[in-house]
Amino acid sequence: METDSNSQLIFVVGKDAHILRENSKLILTDNTSSLEAGLQLAKGKVLSVFGKRGQGEGSLKLKTTTATIGIRGTGVYSESHQDHSYVCTCYGQTEIASLTDPSSSEILTTTHHDAPRYILKDGKAGSLIEAAPMKNHTDEELMIIEALVGRAPPFSSLMQYNAPRRGY
Repeated sequence: METDSNSQLIFVVGKDAHILRENSKLILTDNTSSLEAGLQLAKGKVLSVFGKRGQGEGSLKLKTTTATIGIRGTGVYSESHQDHSYVCTCYGQTEIASLTDPSSSEILTTTHHDAPRYILKDGKAGSLIEAAPMKNHTDEELMIIEALVGRAPPFSSLMQYNAPRRGY
């Protein structure tokens, strides 16, 4: 699927939900045990939430121009550019690895945008992953797409209201 300028696409595939930003191209791959086995962000930006995989469903991978991200029931924002990628593990766990340098890899476990990263195309072996700022996505967007699949993000500030309600 591909978006043009001044457009975005919000969609659900099984336990997962996504917002594909403008000027982006995302390719979904499937297998026999899962609706969604992987994603390739050929260009652009995507915000995604992934449900936990059951036994036999296999792991999920998100591939960008410079990285492979192993997904384990998490929220992730990704940007794919020619010379670098940006990945924010919003919450949950990911394994980020450079496509060109296997020694540049990291396992991240976060609770609230704790460790955004740039993954560079070129540079010194073992150091193609760098710390980055949190950018270009919001908690409100994560709440919206989690709600589409019947969940709330773990950091949600929205509390359940359990007291009696006033009749109108």
